[in-house]
Amino acid sequence: MRSTGLIMNEGLLVILSGDTVSGQAGFCRIDISTRPIVTKISRKHGRGTSKVSVSSDVLKFLHGLYRFQTVAELSENICRELPGLVGGENAIICRHDANLRIITAMVATHAFSRANVLPHINESGAMGLHPLWEHAFDPRRPVIALSSVVSQAEWHGNPMYNEVFAHDGIEDQIHIEVEGDPVHFTSLNVLRGKRGFSREAQDIMLALRPHVAQAFANAALVEKAGLVSGLADGNWLIPVNMTGRVDLDGEALLPALSARLGGCGRLPDGIERWIRDQIEQLNGGAMETALEPLIYRDQACTWRCVLFRDFDRGRYLLSLRLLDDRRSPDRLSPREMEIFRWVAEGKTNEEIAIILGISLNTVKTYIRRGLLKLGAENRIAAAATWRTRLECHPKG
Repeated sequence: MRSTGLIMNEGLLVILSGDTVSGQAGFCRIDISTRPIVTKISRKHGRGTSKVSVSSDVLKFLHGLYRFQTVAELSENICRELPGLVGGENAIICRHDANLRIITAMVATHAFSRANVLPHINESGAMGLHPLWEHAFDPRRPVIALSSVVSQAEWHGNPMYNEVFAHDGIEDQIHIEVEGDPVHFTSLNVLRGKRGFSREAQDIMLALRPHVAQAFANAALVEKAGLVSGLADGNWLIPVNMTGRVDLDGEALLPALSARLGGCGRLPDGIERWIRDQIEQLNGGAMETALEPLIYRDQACTWRCVLFRDFDRGRYLLSLRLLDDRRSPDRLSPREMEIFRWVAEGKTNEEIAIILGISLNTVKTYIRRGLLKLGAENRIAAAATWRTRLECHPKG
C-alpha cells in the first residue's frame, strides 16, 4: 500500500503510510515511514468540524505503541513522549480503585517532589477528593481537562493541590481512561504549570485513546504469552506491598529463599533497606529503568535484585536472580565461558565456530548446556546474564 494519510474508522485512527497495516492474533502492527508526514484528520464537534494537525512526531508515537514490549516499557515510553505532543510538562499513568478512590500504581515522566507520595495521598484521603473522580467514564466527556471543571481558586483549595501538585507547580491536567471498567481502571494524564489545554491537544488525546488502550492490551498479552520478558526461568519473584513489606502470598517463599540467602526466615537487612529505598522512589512515580538493580553478595552467592511494578494488582514484585553460586558444581566450564564471551559480543554460532576452530554442532552443544546453567531462555538473555557476571567479577 503506497498511500499516506490518516483515516478514522469506527473511532480508531488508522495509519496508511507506504507500508502495511495488518492484524494478526489480536495484535495490530503499524509500520510507518521515517520521512516527515503532516496530514489532517477531521472530527465533528456538535455543529462544527475541527481539524487536528498530526505531525510526524505523532506518527512516531503511534508507531512506538505497537512494538512488542512489556506494560512497564510501554508506560515509560508513553510518559517520555506524550507531554511534548499536547503541550504538557509531565505525564502520569495511574491504576485506580474507584470503590476506595485510591491509586494503586503510578508511573510518571518526572517523579513528584513529595517523597513517597502514593501511600500518603491514599491514606490522607487527598486522592479521594480530586475533582476528576466525578467525571470518570463520562461518555459525554471522554477527554477531560481539570481547568474545564474547576476554577483556579477551587483547585488551589483542594487537598490534592496543596499536598502534592503545588510542590511541582501543576495547575492543569488532561485525563483519559484507557483500560478497565468504572471500578478498576488505568488512566493517562498530562500535567502542566499553566491552565488551559488547547482544543487540538484534547483532539489528539481523543484520537490516541483507542490506540493506547490497544497497546496496553497487546503488552499484557505478550507478557502472558512469554514473548517479551525481562525475567528468565529460575528467578525468585516475591510480591511486596506499597510499604515495602512482603505480601501474604509471598511469605510462603521466604523460608526457602532465606535459607539460600543465609537469613533467619526473612530477607537480609541489606536487601530490605534497598527495597524500602526503591519503593519510596517508585511510589513517587519514578520509572523502573531509572533505578539501579542491587548486586547482593554473601560468602557463597551473588544475587541480582530488581524491583518492578505489578500494575494490575497494585503492588511491586521483587525479582532475585542467582548470578553465581560458589557452592554449586553447575558453573560454566572454561570453554562455555569462552563461547558466551563471544555470544555477549554479538557473534553468531557460525562465527564462534570459526574463531575457536571447532564445529558448529559443538558450539550449539556448549550453548545449550550454558543456557541451562545460566537459567536463560535464549542467547539474548544469556548474553545479558554474562555481562552482569562480568560486572560482578571483572577479573573472572
